[in-house]
Amino acid sequence: MTNSCAAAALLPFSLSLAIDLYIVLARVFGEGIAALVATLFWGTALFFWYGLEHLWRDRTLVNTAMSHTVAKEVSLSDRIDQMLTEARVILPGAQAMLGFQLLAMMSETFDRLPQFSKIIHASALACVALTVICLIAPAAVHRLSFNGADSERFYRIGSRFVTFGLLPLALGMAGDIYVAITKMLDSAQWGTVGACVALITLLVLWYAYPLSLRRKGTVPRHLQSDHSTQQ
Repeated sequence: MTNSCAAAALLPFSLSLAIDLYIVLARVFGEGIAALVATLFWGTALFFWYGLEHLWRDRTLVNTAMSHTVAKEVSLSDRIDQMLTEARVILPGAQAMLGFQLLAMMSETFDRLPQFSKIIHASALACVALTVICLIAPAAVHRLSFNGADSERFYRIGSRFVTFGLLPLALGMAGDIYVAITKMLDSAQWGTVGACVALITLLVLWYAYPLSLRRKGTVPRHLQSDHSTQQ
C-alpha cells in the first residue's frame, strides 16, 4: 500500500512541476518554447522517477518481499516513535498551509472575495490551526505528562491526537479549494463540487481505506485483540 501510494503521488507532482515551469517560462520566452521545455522536464521526471526504477528493478527481491507480507508485532517503543514521526511528517505541511492562509487574508484580492468565500476561508484557517494544535500535542504530552517515557497509555493518547488531526486538515483543504475554484471560475457551484470531491478523496484515503485494510485482516488477530483490549 505504501509503495503504491508513493509511486502514484509522483505522477501528479511531476505534472504540477511541468505546469509551473510552463507558466513561468511562457511569460519570458513565449508559449511555444515554454511548452517544449515543460514537456521535456516532465518526460525527464517520469524517466528518472519511473523509467529507471523499472529498468533497475530486482524482481527477485520484489517477489521475496511480497511472499513475506505477514504483519509482525512491533515493540511499544517503536510504535511510539512511529506515531511521533507521523505527527512530525504532517506538521510542516499544515504549518505552511496555515502561513499561506494568514498571508492571503492580508492581500487586496481577499478583500474582493464574496463574503461567503471569506467565511469559508476563515473557517478553513481555523481547521488547519486545530490540526497544528493536535499534531504538536503528542510531543507536549510525552514530555510534560510522561517525562519522555514509553507508555501504552501515552501511545493511545498520541495516536488519537494524530488520527483526529487529519479530519480538520481535510476540512481546511476542502474549504480553501472551494475558495480557489470559486474565484478562478467565478462559480460557487463548481467550487462546491471541487471541495466535495477533495473532501471525499481525503476522507477515503486517510480514514475509509485504512480502516478497510484492518477489516480485511491485514493486521494479525492477536494484535487486533490486544489493541481492542487496550482501548
